Amino acid sequence: MEITVDPAGLTGGAASQRGSQGAKTIVPPKGLANIRRIALLRLLRTARDRRLVSIVAPPGYGKTTALAQFAADPGYPYAWVMVGAGDNDPVALFTDVCVALDRLAPLRSPVLDRLGRPWVTIDALVNRLLRGTSERPTPIRVVIDDAHRLTDRTCLDALAELIDRLPPGGQVVIVSRQEVGLPLPRWRSQGAVLEVGVDELAFQAVETAQALHLLGMKLTAGQIDEIHQKTEGWPAGVYLTAIAARKPWAAAVSAIPSGKDRYIGEYLKAEVLTALDAPSLIFLHRTAILEELSGPVCAAVADVSDAGHTLERLARTNQLVMPLDGRRERYRYHTLLREFLLADLEMGDPAIVRRLHRRASLWFEANGRMQEAIEHAFAAGDTDRAAGLFGGIVMELHYSGRTSTARSLLDRFDRRQLQRDPWMATLGAISAMFEGEPNAADRMEAIADHATYEGAPPDGSASFESLRATLRVFRGRGGASGMRTNADLAVKAEPPSSVFRGWALNCSALASLAVGDEPRADIDFRKAIAAARAASAWEDEQLALAGRAMLAIASGDWDRARSMTSEADDVVRSAHLDGYPLTAWARATSARVASHEGDVTAARESLAYATSLRPHLTHAMPWFSVRSLLELARAHLALSDPAGARAVLRQAEAILVKRPDVGDIASDVRALRRQLQELPIGVAGASTLTAAELRVLSFLPLHLSIREIGERLGVKTSTVKTQSLSIYRKLGASSRTQALALAIAAGLLAGSPPEF
Repeated sequence: MEITVDPAGLTGGAASQRGSQGAKTIVPPKGLANIRRIALLRLLRTARDRRLVSIVAPPGYGKTTALAQFAADPGYPYAWVMVGAGDNDPVALFTDVCVALDRLAPLRSPVLDRLGRPWVTIDALVNRLLRGTSERPTPIRVVIDDAHRLTDRTCLDALAELIDRLPPGGQVVIVSRQEVGLPLPRWRSQGAVLEVGVDELAFQAVETAQALHLLGMKLTAGQIDEIHQKTEGWPAGVYLTAIAARKPWAAAVSAIPSGKDRYIGEYLKAEVLTALDAPSLIFLHRTAILEELSGPVCAAVADVSDAGHTLERLARTNQLVMPLDGRRERYRYHTLLREFLLADLEMGDPAIVRRLHRRASLWFEANGRMQEAIEHAFAAGDTDRAAGLFGGIVMELHYSGRTSTARSLLDRFDRRQLQRDPWMATLGAISAMFEGEPNAADRMEAIADHATYEGAPPDGSASFESLRATLRVFRGRGGASGMRTNADLAVKAEPPSSVFRGWALNCSALASLAVGDEPRADIDFRKAIAAARAASAWEDEQLALAGRAMLAIASGDWDRARSMTSEADDVVRSAHLDGYPLTAWARATSARVASHEGDVTAARESLAYATSLRPHLTHAMPWFSVRSLLELARAHLALSDPAGARAVLRQAEAILVKRPDVGDIASDVRALRRQLQELPIGVAGASTLTAAELRVLSFLPLHLSIREIGERLGVKTSTVKTQSLSIYRKLGASSRTQALALAIAAGLLAGSPPEF
């Protein structure tokens, strides 16, 4: 993702090195950029109080150039983010927005660190950005250029939520080649959006005349009017017509602006490229595979030594080669030119296209730009290379919160590739398991079950077998004894230096608990804590600490339980693990310890947080989910809430129906059920929400309709409506707004981050 600041070139503070490419000032191409778009600028200025400006038009309409003129007003500085291919990730998008904003005025220092954390919700992500920018001297004003590349639903929902929650004076400008999947109808009804399209972006007659004059055309008024009528004010068409040396080409300008269009292609070939020498033509074709051009990458791809000088020379003589920064170190080709060059190259020799993409992939890998390296590996048709590169960054993506990126990359590998690299299928199953998606976990695990893999996977695990064994522990494969066997395999395989060592030891501890060996479980948890700390694996450390706390509670050692719980809570807070499903134990033990010490308020806060994680506790990881739900039910009982305990226990029992072979834990569930039968029914309140209702509740803070929530969850609208009404009833609310207020008061929407 390319990040740019407002064309005034303002720079700022702490986050200047963050983001994937670093901030760049847009430098509009000379010539046509000097045409002052008076009417268009006047229209844009009428939208100062609109939350959203949507600019949608095909290539060649000067969207970015016109907007650069508008955004150059120093009184209204805009941060500018140009979306790159494959950057469909809410954390990545919001991080780059913050980097661009920071260049205008320094943000509150923790905001970037708080964004890039795993398991962050949309609600929390938006809150963190808004809180981090709350002390800015000017409102948030952001341009999202090339927004048509944003297709991930979670990313679009996060962007929509940001737009909905903008403070007074805030504005987002969307620049796109086609309409983006945002709730424009709702914003139209609110008068919150200005929409700019082809009609508004097209040159007026006087602007066409100015353009032709600037391009050196000496024409009569009648000729200018003819060109204006034929091009319909399409700026790129005006430019192409102006440089045409022969009249027939001017008459052939197509109304459909695409570099793949025959007339436009012939136009470009005859009138833009014929004046170039052979080396320049080869250079243009070979480097057209790159979205962004610089001397070093072009030298590697085109196999030339003077690429930087070539780019500078081409930019001086051709307005379709445009600089992206004031130092003229980075460039891009106009979309029409690039589309034509790529089509021409592919038609001439598809094999060379793949070779060029491979060169680009190698260069980006060598320069630490791994996602671009992966994209070019895919384009080269080298999925084996793409898989290896993905393995090298998958854990980094996970720990930085870019789970959408990891998921979208994983989805691009077909079944055959996953069978060749089954460690990817294993990671996919683990991810789906944590998300509470058993069907997806089943599909991925089935691939891993029938595969073999030689050597160590690139994700950092010691072997595919050990990674798969840890999956099988959490999946409860083979019952308690199978968990024990798989855990032993993983611990034996992962050496002390492995980043997966703590994970394997935690699996061993879980297996020990499943077979009833609590002393060994405590030893394994202690070892896991040490290994996790050595590897800075905070997720593994908090799980082991919470496990030891549970064992201490079971033995009546409340002092040790308090110590372990306090440490686990500190790790969760410092590592920003809010929303991570495996923190359910830490929160449940916190609730039980606080309740034992008479701190009812703290107990309820911890229990409410744990309750928000219940939708993740499914039969995708049966033993852990049931054990977690047991702890939650006991926490409810400690707070004299038998109704809440029954609701949680019903969820555990539903898991056991689907996965009964999970060892002796089923007898613990039955024992707790008998205990509950002797207690009063209790009042149905917030604690009795089902896992399905909690999933719906998590979407209620967002500006989504009931139908849209159903689409996100993959269920019928009628189901969401029924569950919403049940939520209202249990919370004692009569409206969505009231339900949200009561849910926040009850701590059920505790995914929102604490104040900085």
